[in-house]
Amino acid sequence: MLNGYIGYTRNQEKLSPKLQKLLHIVKSRYKDELPQQLMVDFRARNKPLMKYTNIVQFNTRVIFLFVWLFIGQPWIYFFFDMFVLNPILIYMCNRQEKVSGYFVDKLTNDPTYGE
Repeated sequence: MLNGYIGYTRNQEKLSPKLQKLLHIVKSRYKDELPQQLMVDFRARNKPLMKYTNIVQFNTRVIFLFVWLFIGQPWIYFFFDMFVLNPILIYMCNRQEKVSGYFVDKLTNDPTYGE
């Protein structure tokens, strides 16, 4: 089970190279505390993505699964997951990579940013 989780985590890291680079930059540059400006800017750019994160989480999936089980049409859930939730997830991941890329550029090109 641990090997499966490790593989899953590695796949997530491969799908988010800009986020991984951002994390590396932040960990190496700010060992003790993140600058307030970086936190404020990061929060502002990520806040619009939170509604999508909430949509693709477990609760939405379970609610819709139970709705379709209740009406006797559980097969609909799989189409809902594939054609509604997965595109939202893909959009959210792409947007997160763009946000991460923005901060990688900002931190790489402006060494005084956030200080």
